[in-house]
Amino acid sequence: MSKILPIITKEQFVEIINLIQKQSEKDNKFADFMENYLDGRFVPTMNDYNGLVIEKLLNIIFDDIEPDKYDITWFSWFCYENEFGKRRMSCRLNEIEYVISNAEEFYDFMILWMNIPKEK
Repeated sequence: MSKILPIITKEQFVEIINLIQKQSEKDNKFADFMENYLDGRFVPTMNDYNGLVIEKLLNIIFDDIEPDKYDITWFSWFCYENEFGKRRMSCRLNEIEYVISNAEEFYDFMILWMNIPKEK
């Protein structure tokens, strides 16, 4: 069986992840700044529909459509649980543990994910 490859390169993927990370950092800085003035009463959040569209497209590209029992996809795990790799969290796939500490490693992991047989 030949290896399935995504329609985007590792370089394109890393660029997308870096842009998402920059926007996330700006959003967090804005919320922190507003906290100084609102004293914990209400920190505004904005719906990030563009981010949701990008996430959905990446989930489709990497066959990561079905969230797990905690309603998390690999993409959301990497970005928000693993903080874009800063936490150096690990995950298991086919009894092998992978430490994911950056977007390049996450891309390589997602290639592996795409190529394991899924139950339909």
